[in-house]
Amino acid sequence: VILAIIALIATPIVLNMINSARKSAAKSSALGYIDAIEYNNGFAMLGSDAGVSGYTKVESGDIANINIKLKGKKPESGTVTIDSSGKVTEATLCVNGYKVKYENRDVTSVTKGCDGSSETTPAAQPVSFKDDDWSVIAANTTSDKYNVGDTKCVALDGLTTTNDNGCNGNFKVRIANKTACTGLNLESQTACGFVVEFVDVIARRKMNSSGKYVGGYPASALYQEYFAENAINSLYAKLPSDLQNEIIATTVVSGHGDTTGETNFTSTDKLYLLSRQEIIGDNSSSDTAASATRILDYYNTNNNNASRVKQYNGSNNSWWLRSARSGNSIDVSSVDMNGSNGYYDADSTLGVSPAFRIGTN
Repeated sequence: VILAIIALIATPIVLNMINSARKSAAKSSALGYIDAIEYNNGFAMLGSDAGVSGYTKVESGDIANINIKLKGKKPESGTVTIDSSGKVTEATLCVNGYKVKYENRDVTSVTKGCDGSSETTPAAQPVSFKDDDWSVIAANTTSDKYNVGDTKCVALDGLTTTNDNGCNGNFKVRIANKTACTGLNLESQTACGFVVEFVDVIARRKMNSSGKYVGGYPASALYQEYFAENAINSLYAKLPSDLQNEIIATTVVSGHGDTTGETNFTSTDKLYLLSRQEIIGDNSSSDTAASATRILDYYNTNNNNASRVKQYNGSNNSWWLRSARSGNSIDVSSVDMNGSNGYYDADSTLGVSPAFRIGTN
């Protein structure tokens, strides 16, 4: 027992000593390589027909392309910067599994792993959707720490809400889906993988001031204002930059009305409106794009009117879906303020409540 206790105490000490020795050896080896480069540069300049002033400045070079006389092994990889006098001003060298950085012969960092990974900074582990950074969530979308229905607060630049949602004027989003669409051969990616939707309405707009829905969702005034790549009032641009970095482009398929010769419409977007099929799941004949997508996990579990109610500044509000009503050039699918299925003329003013996907395709 005594020997085991001694071993338990001594082992980390010995390992730290070994790691420290390896770091010191890596620094010494890197500095020796720098010395060898400068030594060779001195001879090259002195041997130049034009003298020292005729030496050609080398801005930078990979160590594999630097021909020097050196006893021993070169670093595995790295780059050095050499000034016009032949001195090494900067160097990043991989030596025995350590990345060593020098500036003017002073070491600035030594990290374990030549890919730049730190020996003291492991990858962040998922804790909860509410508290984790978006980068952690995006890297762990299949984690059981994140569950459908979990919520999180998000700020939108220039937009606030008076909803009593616990987000102090910001907006609340929730996990609407985690199921992949592998093997389903769906045209639309809007209900595939890690889908996040806004819990409530973030703005109120007309779909089209003309009252017509010809050209479908991608041609609508609402889409051009908020969702198009160069939208004049882009909702994507209003999101925090750390969230923007994790949102992936999504293929969005939307249904058409009765215009002769029309087919379903396809766009590629970062944020998008949901469809009737994605929140009700009835594969309705009134949505020509119903078979292109599937019901979201959240609405599949909570398939009732109450789950579809959304508010705008404290009051229940009807909100737009993205599909036209089949056989009609005016009506657009929507959700009524009580959560039931509805249709409104395109020039009606309804709520906007988008969704987006993060992680991988």
